[in-house]
Amino acid sequence: MEIEFPNRSRYDLSDDAVVFPVLVDGAERRCKVFRAHLQERYGAAAAMDLVGVLEDNRFYIQGEVIARIKAGVQGTIMLH
Repeated sequence: MEIEFPNRSRYDLSDDAVVFPVLVDGAERRCKVFRAHLQERYGAAAAMDLVGVLEDNRFYIQGEVIARIKAGVQGTIMLH
């Protein structure tokens, strides 16, 4: 299984989350990391730039996403 992370993260105001794509064997899927997850796991302050927090912790967040993909999670990968 080949997993790649294009560098295209953005903040989604409607969900209060950072979203970014992941390619699994060439097929694009969506990842969504909610503010609460970034605050609890990575110490993001309420007013901090969430995309910046994701970028600072990209290696660990990608590891969480990979674990969920390998566990068989389908559809959007959500960390909350």
